[in-house]
Amino acid sequence: MPKPTNKPIIAVDVDDVLAAENEGIRQFINQTYGHSYTAQDFLVEGEYNGYWEHLWQLDKEEALKRFDAFLNSSIKDNLKVVEGAIEAIEKLKRRYELIVVTSRYGRQLTTTEPWLEGHFPKTFSQVAFVATWSKDKKVSKAVVSKEIGADYLIDDNFEHCELAAKEGITALLFGDYGWNRSKKLPVGVIRAKNWQEVLEYFENEKG
Repeated sequence: MPKPTNKPIIAVDVDDVLAAENEGIRQFINQTYGHSYTAQDFLVEGEYNGYWEHLWQLDKEEALKRFDAFLNSSIKDNLKVVEGAIEAIEKLKRRYELIVVTSRYGRQLTTTEPWLEGHFPKTFSQVAFVATWSKDKKVSKAVVSKEIGADYLIDDNFEHCELAAKEGITALLFGDYGWNRSKKLPVGVIRAKNWQEVLEYFENEKG
């Protein structure tokens, strides 16, 4: 797929990069199941795959049931924006082509673009939904990012960043989350704990 413009392309994830999903899940779990988790509780270290069953101390079936309930909730549809994202994206879009690359699926195929347009109007030239969870047609964000000509990927998932780096895409591992904070970064992956650090990276790139 050809680049839409001559600008360098940044592929941007949605959940926990643009949209504050971690906080949304905490709010949903507390309201729906009577827990009293704090924001600090939701930063406990653990692997990305199986993170919720680890955090909630539940078996896989019950953890998936609760996560699916969250995905179908109004809280998921109306997540807050990650702090600093609006201002940072506004600055980045002046010099870069911005494309969303997300592994959202199901009903979110219809709710994601309205959310993006509501918070980041006329910003992203394309929204690519990647079937990373599909059993039949599984594909990686790295492959899709390469196909769209992305030069950079901003994502909170270490695996996506690592695979992107192997494809020659500079990856920014975003956030200081329990599932990514202790990862040892390979060549081509840069840690950016927040949007201010993302901006600092690209300012240094500009020279």
